Amino acid sequence: MGDLIGMKDGAGDATSDAEVQSKNSLLWIIASSAAFMAMATFCFGLFYFSRVLLPLTVAALLSYVVEPPVNALSRVLEKACACKRNTAKQGIGAAGSGRSYGTSDAVPAAEESSTRSWCCYASLRLVSVVVVLLLILGVVICVALLLINQSEIFVKDWPAMKSRALSLTAAATSVLSSHHIDVADVERHLLEWIKAKSEYIVTESVAIGINVTSALVLTFLCLLFILITRQADTKPPAMGVKSVWAEIDEQVRRYMVLQTFISVLTAIACGVIYISLRVKLAFLFVLVTFLSNFVPNVGALVATWLPLPILLIDPEMSYVRGFAAIAIPTALHFGIGSILSPLVFSWDKRIELHPVIVLLTLGFWGMIWGVPGMVLSVPLAVVTRILLNHAERICGSPRIFGPMASIFNVDHSD
Repeated sequence: MGDLIGMKDGAGDATSDAEVQSKNSLLWIIASSAAFMAMATFCFGLFYFSRVLLPLTVAALLSYVVEPPVNALSRVLEKACACKRNTAKQGIGAAGSGRSYGTSDAVPAAEESSTRSWCCYASLRLVSVVVVLLLILGVVICVALLLINQSEIFVKDWPAMKSRALSLTAAATSVLSSHHIDVADVERHLLEWIKAKSEYIVTESVAIGINVTSALVLTFLCLLFILITRQADTKPPAMGVKSVWAEIDEQVRRYMVLQTFISVLTAIACGVIYISLRVKLAFLFVLVTFLSNFVPNVGALVATWLPLPILLIDPEMSYVRGFAAIAIPTALHFGIGSILSPLVFSWDKRIELHPVIVLLTLGFWGMIWGVPGMVLSVPLAVVTRILLNHAERICGSPRIFGPMASIFNVDHSD
């Protein structure tokens, strides 16, 4: 009888364990489905609202580069006007001395002095922001004028370059014909495709120009608002959710400043090489080098091989100088990417990312936001890593966010 009861109890325990496992499996399926739907909704929202989110994100990242000169100019104006220091002293004197004011008049006088001090600081901050943005606008206009000047020189030299291009095309045609490839048929199909798509290409070019212009205007307005409303010289809070955003602010600022320094250094070095080798459209390639250096891995490859068509059709370019115009920047990009960048970013281990994560984020944000998303991929990956690293303390879910944070090569403390 006892054995029969024990067998029933064992069967009951096995049944309860099976029920628990089935419930856990069902909960896991529900949680995975909810996470997938949430991720799909998040990606759709990023893509659908990209015309607003992209300029806002670009402006937020640009503010980290523009803010240091704004703060420096604001301090210089404060010292020149002496409004912040004098009003502070007047408020303290009015509140601390009881010679001319009673107790009831001291507090309003201090509040009025504090209000004047804040108004003075806000006015100087606005002036600093406007001056710095006007200087940046002037630099952009100068860059545009230089590009227009080089384009005019390129147009003047185009007849000679066109004859060189035709000779290269004839040589390539003869090589293909020797391998029994009908070049005339390929050329006919190419011309038919261009004629069929010409209207579409013109329409899309106009639409892209309008979208880029509106995005630039919106980015400028967002940047102006961020710089005016951001307080300078504020200390981050010690703990809590605000400390997470303070850490994001600190690390993204450090990354943007260091990456901008590396991009400027690379662009200057490549510019010296291109000008020394008398490469046409050298300033355009310098600008592309500066911008593409923000795109990890892919940007250096694009910046290095972009001058190749111009080098091939330039009749004044010798083979030695053409080879040097490709080989030297390639070695320069390799040295900066393999030696200088790891050395600079190794000063702070918190902004280092695993190479696989860099590639994944590059593909993800490139798919969502295109080329601007590829430029923003690394800062957004840094933000994601910080949020996952603090998710245990914020959400209380170490079993979920701990392993996810470790993927980004972060030491996650239990």
